[in-house]
Amino acid sequence: MTKKSKLDRREFLAAAGAGMAALQITMPSGAFAQSFPGRPITVVVMYGAGGGTDTIMRKLAEEMAKAQGWTINVINKPGAVGGVATQFVGAARSDGYTVLGGANYNRFVRVLGHADFVPWEDWVPMKAGNALASWSVRKDSPFQNFDDIIKASMANPGSVSICNYPATPT
Repeated sequence: MTKKSKLDRREFLAAAGAGMAALQITMPSGAFAQSFPGRPITVVVMYGAGGGTDTIMRKLAEEMAKAQGWTINVINKPGAVGGVATQFVGAARSDGYTVLGGANYNRFVRVLGHADFVPWEDWVPMKAGNALASWSVRKDSPFQNFDDIIKASMANPGSVSICNYPATPT
C-alpha cells in the first residue's frame, strides 16, 4: 500500500478542525480572532443572483460577517446544475477562504460529469437549514395527494403536466 503524498480535503478539514480547537484552548480568544481570517472570505453561490439560494446565502454571510467582524463576499457562479461553482471552489486552496454556497447538497455535479472530483467524498457538507420539495394544487383539484397524481399519470400517460411557476389567472 502506498502512502498518499498530500492530504485530501476531508483529512485537511479534520486536521484543521483539530488544530483550531487546540488553538482556541491554548490561545487567548483575541489572539485567535486576529489570525483568521486574515483576508475576506468568499462564498460562491452555485445559482444565479436573486434566487432563493442566493438570497439565503447572502443573508447568512451578512449575519456571520456582522457577528464575527469578518468581511465575507458573495459571488454567483451559476451553470451546469451547480457544477461551475463546484469546480471553481474545488480548484481553490483548501484554506477556508473560498466556500461553496448551495441549496441541498448537490450530487448531480459529479453524476452528470460537471466535477472532476467527488465532492461528497472530498468535502464536509454543513447545513444551515433545509427546504423540502413540495407540490401544490388548487383546493378544487382532482388531485388531493401525491398518490392521486401518480395514478392519473399511469392511467393516462402525458395527461398530467406540472410547472415551476404559478399559472397566470385568465
